[in-house]
Amino acid sequence: MSGTLRDRRLRYARTILQSRRSAMALLGENAALEGLRVLVLGTAAADALCALMHTECRKAEARLPEAHVEARSADLVLAPHVTLVTINQVINQAVRALDHDGRIVIAVPPNAGDFVDVTVGTLVRAGFEMPQLRHEGGRTTIHALRGEVRSRA
Repeated sequence: MSGTLRDRRLRYARTILQSRRSAMALLGENAALEGLRVLVLGTAAADALCALMHTECRKAEARLPEAHVEARSADLVLAPHVTLVTINQVINQAVRALDHDGRIVIAVPPNAGDFVDVTVGTLVRAGFEMPQLRHEGGRTTIHALRGEVRSRA
């Protein structure tokens, strides 16, 4: 047998992720998940959640956009299947769940039209730093860091 148990788990997780295009697009090849608390929001999140359980993340859980999430319970929010109908709920849940230095990664659905513009605007209004678009393997993802929480004077 070659490799450590950690290496075998990471290879297994990558195999699962590679078999599911949207999850792989979210996490990328060199996902640094060690010690992170990860929340997967949206429908059909089981594939990403299954793969995350075999990585070095500290905690992985999945919720529907309308389900309750604990405040400051995640370092990373993944949204593998989002639509214009659910994007506001997902971003609201991410704001609640993320620590002040957390990040969100959203898969852009194919043929989404205004999805990117609407999502970027909603993220900025919700207090995220300017989102970045990443294109890889014919897939697009939106990455945004949670801005510092500003106190209101």
